[in-house]
Amino acid sequence: MRSELLGRGQLCEMLSRAMEVDPADRPRLYIVYERTDRRLNWARMQELAARPDFPIFI
Repeated sequence: MRSELLGRGQLCEMLSRAMEVDPADRPRLYIVYERTDRRLNWARMQELAARPDFPIFI
């Protein structure tokens, strides 16, 4: 399956955009950290977005 870039920006911005995606498509989302091979999958995005201190600026 081919990946598609939906946006670039701060982590909190990308999490907010992910929350706006159709719920049926959310499990396929991931965020790639620039200059690393690390990815945040949908489950981890939900955990971060649910934090009381969200948005978190890194």
